[in-house]
Amino acid sequence: MLNPPNIASCCFLQHVTGLQHGVGFDNSALGGDADFLLVIGAVSAADNGILANLADEDPELGLDLRSRLFTIDDVVNADDRFVQEELRKLSENEIAMLIAKKPDSFAEKILSCISAGRRVLVKEEQTINSPFRRADCEKVTAQFFSVLRRAFEEDRLIIKGRNDDVFL
Repeated sequence: MLNPPNIASCCFLQHVTGLQHGVGFDNSALGGDADFLLVIGAVSAADNGILANLADEDPELGLDLRSRLFTIDDVVNADDRFVQEELRKLSENEIAMLIAKKPDSFAEKILSCISAGRRVLVKEEQTINSPFRRADCEKVTAQFFSVLRRAFEEDRLIIKGRNDDVFL
C-alpha cells in the first residue's frame, strides 16, 4: 500500500497530466483546482521533487503551478501581523497540531507570531498530546493555509517575493 505522500503524488500527476490510468480521480470533491493545489502544497516537502521534475520537462507549466501553489515557504514569508491575527483564532492545541512534523522554519514562524506565554502553552500541548493524529494535523493545516491563501488572493496578505508590488 502506498503511503499518503505517494498517493498525493499520484493524484497530483494525474491531475496535472490528465492521466487517469483507470483511477477515477475527481478534484471537484476537493473544491476544484485551487483547493487541489492547496492540498498538494501542504502534503510534503518531499513531493517538491514532482514539481521540479515537471518544471524541468515543461518550464511554463512549472511556473504556473508554482504561482498557484500556496506553500509552507509562503507562510514563512507572510506578513507577521496577518499571521498573528489568524493564530489568535486557534486554540493552543490547534497551533500544536499546525506545527507538528513541519519544517523548523515554519514552526519558528508560527511560534514567533504568538506571545511567550502562549508559546509555553503550545509546547505543553505538544508534550501532552503527542503524537497527534495525522488527519487532525492535516485538517488544521489545510484550514489555516486556506485562510491565508484567500487573503493573499484578495490582496489582504503580503508575502515577500510573491506580491508584484514593492512595499516599504
